[in-house]
Parts: sequence; structure tokens; C-alpha cells
Amino acid sequence: MLGKHWQAQLATLAILTIKSAASLSVLTSLKAFAITPPSHSVVLISQCTSTRIKSYIQQLSQEDKAESAFSELVKCNSSSVPELIKALKNKDRHVKIVTIATLGSIGSNAVSAIPSLNQTSKDKDKDVRAAALDALAKIRNPIKDSVPTLIAALKNQDANARLRAAKGLERVGTPVAIPALKQALRDKYASVRSSAATALGNIGTPAKDAVPELIALIDDEKREVRDSAIFALGEIGIEAKQAIPVLLGKTASSSIFDYSFAFNILDKICENQVFRCISQYLEDGDTYVQSGAILFLGEFRKQKESDTIERDFIVEQLISIIQNYSDVEIRYQAIKSLEKVLNRNELYNLYSLVPSLYKLKESTESEVYGMSIEGVSKGFPNTRKLWKDNIRVRKKPIICKIPVLNNFFSSQCR
Repeated sequence: MLGKHWQAQLATLAILTIKSAASLSVLTSLKAFAITPPSHSVVLISQCTSTRIKSYIQQLSQEDKAESAFSELVKCNSSSVPELIKALKNKDRHVKIVTIATLGSIGSNAVSAIPSLNQTSKDKDKDVRAAALDALAKIRNPIKDSVPTLIAALKNQDANARLRAAKGLERVGTPVAIPALKQALRDKYASVRSSAATALGNIGTPAKDAVPELIALIDDEKREVRDSAIFALGEIGIEAKQAIPVLLGKTASSSIFDYSFAFNILDKICENQVFRCISQYLEDGDTYVQSGAILFLGEFRKQKESDTIERDFIVEQLISIIQNYSDVEIRYQAIKSLEKVLNRNELYNLYSLVPSLYKLKESTESEVYGMSIEGVSKGFPNTRKLWKDNIRVRKKPIICKIPVLNNFFSSQCR
């Protein structure tokens, strides 16, 4: 899927280079063969002689033969590479760009072209430079000859070149690139920041020095950047634990965070002990962080319903908050999370066994109901959403039609 995206990009470059010299038909052909990679089927040796390959390269500038020539060169695979390297010196920018695209399509078998492509990435033509960076990223050489070029390109004045360099480093995933990628996190273009963050995530734990910069991107104005930064923090793992309170606070205070996504990231950082990890922040002095921790505890049934030991631990934590916290909004949030963790029968049994807990539930809900939207919203992150939930609850749900439940849920049914 990613390969098609890059080929589509190169197709656009190729089309722009020849629009003044070729007819519409050849433009369409170039786009078609760049987007749809030809099959690497077995080709007879007689078709891949040096003479034939040279002929195919000459045909790249001919509108009626360009598509088939590109296809044959890719099918010849590594046999084409020596002549394609020579073709990189062609003065025709169209031939040069399509030659580069051909090397990129051959992939790892074009590893011997890396030094030449490194040189081509410094071409005075920005489209040629961008195409070369693309090809270097596709070849994905295990000895990483392309990495210095990609790192240097992160400082290129051309945003397109910086983006391709960052995309290339996404695939390579080498710690050598960490300092340059940290700098790229401050790039003025969101797509570059996003790719740099993803590249750091692909590097994993060795990128731990970038955690402060990645945490800063959680507030980025662009969703793609925020998501890439959060992804990277998850891949770095326990070394990114300083991001936990930030993620909890942002989840509680903002509607732009997806619970499932944030939960999975926190689970990675907490090394699959997410609920016990989160519970450490129930005593945090920041209301947003406390609220975020309580909200995540309420997500237990969606994530790990079968783990009864973990559930009992969460229920104990939530009951403790309801019984001991003076902040009404925090108590209210704990009540709502408890109602998510336990089913109706379990709640009924709990409140029957601990009547004082039920009285606290009633008094807390009554206090929240009695507050104005403006008053509550000054101190509690999710007040407006909670207030709307309260309005819906007070419309008397269907449980109120059943006498025994009507009495039990009197605060909702009166």
C-alpha cells in the first residue's frame, strides 16, 4: 500500500517533467506504469542483455514505448542496474527521473545504485532530488548506505525533500538518525513532524531521549502529528513513562482523544499493567490527571473484562474515591466509572451490602444535579458532557417502570 503511494508521487513528478515535451497519451502511460508496479516475473536471459537494456532505457523518452520499456527494465531486475546507473547522468530530466523511479521499483536488488543515488539527491533540480530520496528509501539497504543522505536531507530547504527523507527514515529505523529526527519534530510542516515522530517510534526504546519533544507534540494543532507522537511514545515503552500523566490529563480535558487509542498506548508504556499503573495517579494533585485516571479505570469492561482479579482491584480503588474524596466532581466521575465496570446485578448487590455507599451515590448525584453548568465547568474537565448525561438520566430510563428497580434507582426515577 505504501509502495503505491510513493509510486503515485513519482508519477506526478514524471508527468510534470515532460508535459512540455510529450503528448497526453504518454503522460497517461507514465502515470499508469508508475502507480501499478509491473510483475517481477521470470524474464528470458536473452531479453536482458546489455544491448536490450540500453534499448529499453532509450525508449523511456518515447511516448509509444515508455510504459513497456519501464516494465521490462524492472522485470530484468538487477541485470538492469548497471545501465540504469549510467543513465542517471542523462541530461534529459524526464529520463533521469523515470530512471530513478525504475531503480526504486527494483528495490533491494538495486543496492549497488545507492552511491549514485546519493550523489543524484544533490542535483540542482528539486524534483530529481526528491525522486532520488524516494528511491533510496525504497531500496532499504541493510548496510544503511543511504542513511547519511537521508539525514542530511532533513535540513534541505525544500520541504518536499525533507518529507521524503523523513519517510525514508521511517523505514530504516536506525538510532543514528535520532538527533536529526528530534530536530525535525520542530519542522514548520506538519507532515514532516508527523513522519519524524513515526520514525522515532519505529526506532523504539533507543529513541528515549526524544520523549520530551514527543510529549510536547501531544499539544500540536494537527491531528496527524499528535497521533504520530503518541504512537512513538507507546513504541518507546516504559522509558516514556513521564508521558503517562500528560496523556491522562489530555484525555480527560479534551474530546479529540480516542479512548481506545490512548488506552493501547498507555498499556504499552505500562508494560501491560495499565490499570495498576494508572491507579498511581489517582492521588495526583492535578484534577485533570485524576479525572483521566478515573475515566480509564471505567474502561475496564471494554478492554479486559475477563480479568476478575484486576476488576476487583479497580472496584476497590473506585469505592475508596467515592468514600474518601471531598471533591464532588471527582466522586461523581468515580461513580460513573464504577457503573461501567460492574453490571446492574453487581451494582445492586454492592449497594445492598454497603448502604452507606449508595447514600453517597445519591447525595453526590443530587449535588451535581443542583449545580449550574457554568459553576461546575470552572473546576471539572468533563462537566459539560457529564451535565448532558445527567439531563438524559433524569428523563427516567426504562428501569423506572419496574417497581423493585424504581425503588433501588430512586435518584434516577424520582
